[in-house]
Amino acid sequence: MGRNAAMVLSAVLAVAAVSGANAAPPTPTVDPHLVGAWHTVSIDGDALFFIVHGVEIDFDENGSFTARIRFTDGQTETKKGHYVVHGDQIEFSIPSLKAKETATYSIEGRDLRFHDPSFGVTIEVARGKAQDSSGHDLF
Repeated sequence: MGRNAAMVLSAVLAVAAVSGANAAPPTPTVDPHLVGAWHTVSIDGDALFFIVHGVEIDFDENGSFTARIRFTDGQTETKKGHYVVHGDQIEFSIPSLKAKETATYSIEGRDLRFHDPSFGVTIEVARGKAQDSSGHDLF
C-alpha cells in the first residue's frame, strides 16, 4: 500500500495497516456510547494534519461505520466498514481495502480518543458533524 493510502487509513481512526485477509464482517459487539456522528478535534502523529483537514465518522448500532475524510487540497474520500469492540480495544475493517486494524479507545465527556500504537497516531473526535471554521458542514 502506498504512503497516501496508509495515511488515509490512519485518518480513519488509526486504521492504517493492511492484512491480506478478506474475511466476512465481524459479529458486531458495539459500545452504544459510540453510536452517532463524530468529527476530528485533533490528529497527533505521522504528520497527518498536513494532508487531512477533517474526518467525520458515523458509527451505527449494527457494527458498521462510514468515515468521510476531507484533505487539505479539498478532495474528499468516503470509506465504509465494520467495527467490533473488545473492552477498550476497537477493531476496524474496511473490506474494499482489505484492511483491518486495532486501536485503543476511550470516551471522556464529549470526547472520544483513538490510539493506534503500531503507527503512533492518536485521533481525538467530538460528537457531531464535521464543520469548517465558518460553521458549514464539511460533508
